[in-house]
Amino acid sequence: MSNDARSTAAAEAGLAENKADALRPTGAPGPAPRSSNRYTVSQVLGKRDRTLVGGDAVCDIRFVYAGREAEGVFWEEPCDAVTATMMDRAQLERLNRWERLDRFQQGFVQQMPGGKVLYVSGAFSAAVYPYGTTGTVEEVTVAD
Repeated sequence: MSNDARSTAAAEAGLAENKADALRPTGAPGPAPRSSNRYTVSQVLGKRDRTLVGGDAVCDIRFVYAGREAEGVFWEEPCDAVTATMMDRAQLERLNRWERLDRFQQGFVQQMPGGKVLYVSGAFSAAVYPYGTTGTVEEVTVAD
């Protein structure tokens, strides 16, 4: 066999190995389908008390909007004094919170998945957390 024939045979053998390597599992599984409620329904996942470095007690609220990853916000009160729930426009109107939002903010709230937004209230104030223009959650105060 000539040198050229050997080179061609070796190249073809290497090509066959590369094709076989491409068919072997890599060990890295693909992402699982999101079938959990946590990903299809906007909801509060939970809350827990935390203490900041300075000693202040805060409530760590974990929530998820439909189709998004879970997120968290801190409320500067212990969790016993904090209410965290998902609310739609009608619920905000019943609490007289809807009119505290300007038209721009109301638009963001209405565009939330399922029409619901995280509402958090404590002893002294309340806020909603819609996605803003940057695509991140923004705190909007609705009661002082």
